[in-house]
Amino acid sequence: MIQKMGIMGNIFRYLPNSIYGYDIAVKDALSAILRYGTFQSLVVFYDPRQYQEHIIRKIIKELQNRGQINAEIEFISTYELLKGSSQPQFDVMHNIGMEFLPQIYYRENISNTPFPYIYTLHCASSPNYRNDLFFQKLLSPFHHYDSLICTSEASKRAVQAILNNISNSIAEECNIHLKYKGRLDVIPLGVDTNYFAPLSDMQRKDNRAKYNIPKSAFVLLWMGRISALDKADLQPLIMVLYRLIRKNHKKIMLIIAGYDKPNLEFVPSIKAYAESLGIIDNLIFINPEQNERNEVYNLADVYVAPTDNIQETFGLAPLEAMA
Repeated sequence: MIQKMGIMGNIFRYLPNSIYGYDIAVKDALSAILRYGTFQSLVVFYDPRQYQEHIIRKIIKELQNRGQINAEIEFISTYELLKGSSQPQFDVMHNIGMEFLPQIYYRENISNTPFPYIYTLHCASSPNYRNDLFFQKLLSPFHHYDSLICTSEASKRAVQAILNNISNSIAEECNIHLKYKGRLDVIPLGVDTNYFAPLSDMQRKDNRAKYNIPKSAFVLLWMGRISALDKADLQPLIMVLYRLIRKNHKKIMLIIAGYDKPNLEFVPSIKAYAESLGIIDNLIFINPEQNERNEVYNLADVYVAPTDNIQETFGLAPLEAMA
């Protein structure tokens, strides 16, 4: 049984007023670990140059205020860890993100005792990952008790195929035989169904009034990062909306809810396309905060997920919408 667990805080980012599936997944995973984990204490490692300690303490405080944490919490700077000035003892180290090199280095070169290392895959097929992530796995001293958590069977197959492809290429070109020695395990992401749940008819009516949406309108919703490069091309969805409007007498609207990067905006091109089709008044653009997601889902009659990027590993937003 695990008595003490170590967790890396480097995966927490500060992105105000933005909806990124990665950030939602890691925050919800930490909350679930703290609420349902059976360990007695948690050691949190953080980079003191950044804001990770503040973010994690905020999550912990929210759960403590609701009486949902019983474990003892200890914070240790990663500087202390890597310098060897702190030698915490724990049964397993977990990273909700994909990073592994600093932790493997610490285990193999600094720690007095070996420990299993578990980390989670959030993006499988990004082109730069072949050399920057997967090749490094073959070179790193993983053991049979280490595990990469894949969030779907499909992502596990993709990872295994990429690792095999790299191994075979190196063997053919250099006659060097490298193999990833860790495990690949599947644990799907989940959602809190106490939070993601249908609102009552009265609540839905008030909810729509808040966003100036007619009660009688038929509403489609897309919620997620707004990017045709690394998420979803929404222009085909605008054409579908145009065709629906032409063939129906009912008021049909599309909500596009999400974060548009200031330095690489896609909303202006979406608006221009909708204007060219004469349906700009049927679109609503909102940038909700993470804690407003259930409210936004309850605005809609149908959730649409036009995600078409090969980096995706698990449909967290469709799962939230179904709940």
